[in-house]
Amino acid sequence: MKKTFVTTLPDHVGSFLKASRLIASFGLNITRVSYNKAIDSHTLFIEAEGDEFQLMRVGAMLKDIGYILEEEKKNEVMLIEFRLEDKPGSVCRIIEIIKKYNFNISYISSQENGSEYQYFRMGLFIPPENKLEEFLTEASSVCY
Repeated sequence: MKKTFVTTLPDHVGSFLKASRLIASFGLNITRVSYNKAIDSHTLFIEAEGDEFQLMRVGAMLKDIGYILEEEKKNEVMLIEFRLEDKPGSVCRIIEIIKKYNFNISYISSQENGSEYQYFRMGLFIPPENKLEEFLTEASSVCY
């Protein structure tokens, strides 16, 4: 099982190392990290893989050390990767679906890779009335 932790790291040397050591101490593997200082100098997406109990414990520990903050608004941020055909207008179809569900993009990253596909990673703010399952079903009808 994989889980993406949306962390808010303090701005000092060793913050990511501390989070990485904590995650490793539970036997979890970090499978993806995403950070963009130009967008937000403190937010770091860390995806880890392991069993549900381990992931839950790591989430609680990251919260205990102040790396996951309580949000007053109950919005969730999900880091999702879309595989889109590498042709003009492909990303528009996904962005139209994102708009339809009233999700806000907090992060986006993509780069062409010489294949017929591009992989877009997006951090999406999911409002409390969470229609994530419906969104994922509709999005998967136009891409992987």
